[in-house]
Amino acid sequence: MSYTMEQDRAAKRRRLTTSETNARLLPLRDVLSSCMLNRAEVVALTRTAVQLEQLGLPLKAKTALRGALIPIATPAGVIFRRLQRMERSNKLRVEGPVGSLSMGLLGSAAQTFPLSWVLPSHPSSQQWQQAEAEAAEQRLRGTAVHFTVNEIRFTVMRLLQLAKCHEALECYCRQHQHQQHQQQQQQQQRQQQQQPGSAEPNQPSLAPSSSLPPTAAVVANASHLPLAAPAANSLCPQDHQNQQHQQQQVLLQQMLQDDCLRDELYGILTVLPWSDETWASLTPRMVPWDTTAAEALLAAAGGQGQ
Repeated sequence: MSYTMEQDRAAKRRRLTTSETNARLLPLRDVLSSCMLNRAEVVALTRTAVQLEQLGLPLKAKTALRGALIPIATPAGVIFRRLQRMERSNKLRVEGPVGSLSMGLLGSAAQTFPLSWVLPSHPSSQQWQQAEAEAAEQRLRGTAVHFTVNEIRFTVMRLLQLAKCHEALECYCRQHQHQQHQQQQQQQQRQQQQQPGSAEPNQPSLAPSSSLPPTAAVVANASHLPLAAPAANSLCPQDHQNQQHQQQQVLLQQMLQDDCLRDELYGILTVLPWSDETWASLTPRMVPWDTTAAEALLAAAGGQGQ
């Protein structure tokens, strides 16, 4: 049966023409994997969306990842569902079954699954077969919304943009922590020179630990993190004035870096993450919906779809 399915897929794989961009797609592995997020990616990109919203960018954290496909390990097997949002209680709200295709995605009921049920990596070959069969059966029954080329293209584009924003925020946090560490070292050295023997060695850094993931508070409040203050009356008026000037320059520099970060993030969310030629090279892997092919998917999995 698997050999017959491979022949069937090979015969049906062809480039989708412009007139077919709204056509329904067969829920094969290439379609499901294009928008898939594993457990760690869901958490990371959700945090990134929250950071972007707190930085003032016009993006809603609750809907930023909507439409991403989540592989969920249920007792009956692996299923793929469109993500609606991540709940605070480490649960995911995903699309549920629909009464009719005319209801559309907005009319679908919601289901909730624990975050721990989301696969930590790509599914195995057997799990892919289960997921394809289950997705095909749901669409044969009319209880799930079909995938289309435009939907997949939009979702992939948004996920790539969020991934690039995540990389930019990670880089920014690392640079900020390094700069803050250097500033604290320089300030401690000045204090030791002014009061020999009064400074304690190996003072802990106030910068967030590099082992911790970046948080919205670190990014949004980066320019307001205080420097270690000297002891009262430890500096003469001139030195105190110089220190205030240095701190002001540090804050101004930090504000400039924050502005550059926001501008970079706006650019990422504005520019398409690929060219039309790149997208055209991916469309041959998308197969138009066909009832016979969907039934063959279900039969190949031994009726494991739910």
